[in-house]
Amino acid sequence: MHVGLHPLGRFILILASLVLALGSVANAEIISAWGVSDFGNNDSLVGDLGWEGGYASDPWYSYDGQAYPYTDDAVSSQDNPRYGRGTAQDNWVLNGSTVGDGRIEVNFFNTDDDTFGVVISHSGGNSFYLLAHSADSTPPPVTGVTRGTALLYRVEDGVGELLDDKRISHDDEEWNNLIFQVNDGVLIAQMNGEKLFEVVDNDPLDPGLSGLYAYNNGYESGNSTAFVLNVDVNFFDDDADGVADDFDNCEFEPNEDQADEDGDGIGNLCDPDFGLDTGEPVDTGNGVDDTGGGSAIVPGGDITLVGQCSCASNGSGSSAWGLLGLLGALFFRRRE
Repeated sequence: MHVGLHPLGRFILILASLVLALGSVANAEIISAWGVSDFGNNDSLVGDLGWEGGYASDPWYSYDGQAYPYTDDAVSSQDNPRYGRGTAQDNWVLNGSTVGDGRIEVNFFNTDDDTFGVVISHSGGNSFYLLAHSADSTPPPVTGVTRGTALLYRVEDGVGELLDDKRISHDDEEWNNLIFQVNDGVLIAQMNGEKLFEVVDNDPLDPGLSGLYAYNNGYESGNSTAFVLNVDVNFFDDDADGVADDFDNCEFEPNEDQADEDGDGIGNLCDPDFGLDTGEPVDTGNGVDDTGGGSAIVPGGDITLVGQCSCASNGSGSSAWGLLGLLGALFFRRRE
């Protein structure tokens, strides 16, 4: 999104984008990114099946089509609590293509009492979102939980932050389902059909890889571990035009052809500059003529917006200011 320098204009556009994101999550279509339905029988997932591992001392294996972590390693008091240093808290395995706005779904069977989960937006080795479930030990910064707790982490530049947690038990004698999605900074998670979290991240992480996660959870003791039956990762397509949001040049307005006549990266259908660069006066609807040349005047105001995608902003000046009042509280709400 390309925005002019006027700070109020930038503020309005950020708020409008957040509202569009919140309204689109429930209705977004999905497009397959990658998935695994049969892990086979392998001595190691890392390398053998193209997975990337974060903790060399704790390999992941597969047996009878299911994947599982092996050791019961945890972070000691001597270890640095930062992520991305190859310690036990980095026990993720990643695969597939880079996803920004998307979701991961897995079916798991956890007979251990420690942490199993999924990661998304994993980039640089030390930044990612983690949805985990534990009945005992947990990775930093959380220490100790009541039996049966779901946890939502945000890790950036190696520093972990607990965004939310909720008491919920998994069935250790049945297969369980986890779904975790990120769409325009809105994080939603559910387990076994029950919604766990909906959190707004006003500074969402960059796109990245997705995968599995385990902490102090493995088969080394011979009697407990977490098994994974399948992994399914999808892109979101908010406007249902068949183009994933990550690649869509007009995310909230259907434009299957992705036409971009002026080549500025914004589709014709939502480009305020499209058709304006004629050198002729343009009637903006507010009684003021504006000469074309890459900018447009917001009706009812004097804010110049340059090249931004305002696909859903077709209202009058008065409705725009009404929207601003409604969105103010949402923009400044604390991350839940």
